[in-house]
Parts: sequence; structure tokens; C-alpha cells
Amino acid sequence: SLYQGAGGSFTVEAIIQPTSITNGIQMIVTREGAGGNENRSFQLRITANGELDFQGIGSGNGTFAIPTTGPNAFVKGSGSWYHVAVTCDGQFQIGTLYWTRLARDVKVANVLGNFAFTGIAGTKLGHTAIGIERRTNTNVFKGLIDEVAISGVAWPPADFLFPIEVGGVV
Repeated sequence: SLYQGAGGSFTVEAIIQPTSITNGIQMIVTREGAGGNENRSFQLRITANGELDFQGIGSGNGTFAIPTTGPNAFVKGSGSWYHVAVTCDGQFQIGTLYWTRLARDVKVANVLGNFAFTGIAGTKLGHTAIGIERRTNTNVFKGLIDEVAISGVAWPPADFLFPIEVGGVV
């Protein structure tokens, strides 16, 4: 795929401010086009059950509960911003999902869990979309999305860059 680095590794990340984590499927970032799986690479989304979900079409899926207690908890109505990411390491064939509440002293991303990842094959010519499932114009994200990045490396938890100023506009 065009966004993958050496060995098929990549990272997809964004900073989000969801209004809910249980209000239907909400796309964060997706790469897909019309037609079947030949034009679909991945979906990074929030499920209706309050989970962060990565669907690597034909390459590996990971779904983990979004925290509702602790320092990285989603708190409805709080106006908090969260860093979300999926890293896929093509060499070790492992994917990792992250959910981290942004705060002044955050230096390492919070790992939700790991999953098997076999690599996204072929060119996958679909388009990248933010906040919506492009091929059906459904599953709209409810809230704000900022700082979306796709890179050709699987970043480790300590190598993500977090905004310095927290509390106002990120």
C-alpha cells in the first residue's frame, strides 16, 4: 500500500474529542473506495460498544475497550482530547491500539492491546477519509478530529509527539 514503510509497517494516529463512545460506529480514519475489499485498506473507528477498533481489511483486526476509569478514561461532557493510534509492525506481524487522554505530563502513549497483523497486500487504491465511511457516507464521527497523520513506520509508545499546551484548543 502507498502509505506503508519498510516491511509493510505503518502508523495511523489522530487527536480526537468525541462527544460519546457508545453512539453508533464512528469512523476516525479510513482508507477505502467503492467496490469490494480490493479497494479497502483499513478502518480506525469507535464501535457502538465503547471500543477502539482497527479493521485491517484482510490483514488483522484489533478491538479493545476504551477506558472509562483511570487517567486515560473517556469522560462524557468533559471536553477532553485523546490521542488515538494504531501501529502495525510488518516485520513482527503485530498491531497495537492506543488511547491516551492528553494532559500536561503525558510522554508515553497508553496501550490498549495488541493483535496479529499480517500486512496489507497490494496497492489498495482507496481514498483516505477522516470522520466518515466514505463508500457509504455513514458512520460519521461525533465530535472533533485534529492532527491526523499516517506514517510509514510503526511508532513505539514513547515516540509519539503530544501537544505541549493542554486545556484550550489543541
